Amino acid sequence: MSFETVRQNITARLNTNYVGSYPIEWPNTEIVKPKNDLWFRFGIAGPDEDRNEIGRAAYTAIGLIQFQVFAPKNTGVKKSMELMDTLTGIFRNTTFNSITCDGASITVVGLDEAWHQTNAIIPFEVDLVY
Repeated sequence: MSFETVRQNITARLNTNYVGSYPIEWPNTEIVKPKNDLWFRFGIAGPDEDRNEIGRAAYTAIGLIQFQVFAPKNTGVKKSMELMDTLTGIFRNTTFNSITCDGASITVVGLDEAWHQTNAIIPFEVDLVY
């Protein structure tokens, strides 16, 4: 499995299982952000390879599925945490297309000029053979 196939499989899982109405900002795209509602970013970091056996082209690759949820300033955190529960639940402790995901880690970043930000990462691993 290639890095691109890993990306496609993770992206397809989000596309298939996310049925909400909040806009998604995909990697290398920009959206018109709503002024009075939530939106989120999706990304994948890695994966980084580690060889399974010397002399064999097999690797275990470890990466991170990333979400950044943005809520309008002064609207509380309930809706953003509910969205984060939905998003992380799509991947948390699951295996699909040979990709195994772990539990989520959530970080409240806080406020900037207009948005309250909450981030999540979900580690994953996959075996790659070249």
